[in-house]
Amino acid sequence: RQRQMCIRDRPTTTTVPSVTTTMTTTATQTTVTYTTATPTTIPGGRLLTVSAGTDMPVYTAWDPVKINVTFRNDSGMPLTLESMPPILSIMEAETHQPVYTFGAGDNTLTLARDGMTTFTYEWNQLDFDGRPVAGRFYIELEDLELNGIPLPLELDKTVGFDVLTER
Repeated sequence: RQRQMCIRDRPTTTTVPSVTTTMTTTATQTTVTYTTATPTTIPGGRLLTVSAGTDMPVYTAWDPVKINVTFRNDSGMPLTLESMPPILSIMEAETHQPVYTFGAGDNTLTLARDGMTTFTYEWNQLDFDGRPVAGRFYIELEDLELNGIPLPLELDKTVGFDVLTER
């Protein structure tokens, strides 16, 4: 399945990358591979493999939800990722609205050629107002900066999980 990924607020001299997304799904992990064309400030070829998953597909009330997001540098040269870790939103599957969002970090991370990094988010099943929630959820990633170029990441509902109302 192919998707387009846009680069927001890009200079007019930068070309827009095209994206091929390859998804592999297991019970608890989804892998999304982004392949991009050559913007003028980023080397050609595949830049990053981004994979995300939860430690379980179903959680009971009050169990912490652990979400791992891994970035692997496939570009063949060092890549500088900014605003790390990236914004991650817990989205309600029925309404497609966020119930909780982890803000972007203010760290800059340079991934060596073939380097990897994993970020673990832990969600306590509370919404923005501190109320417990239950139901079907998925995650969205966004606002990654790559060598100073905003690069939104959209997993398009590929990592889903359920939260039960009772233990």
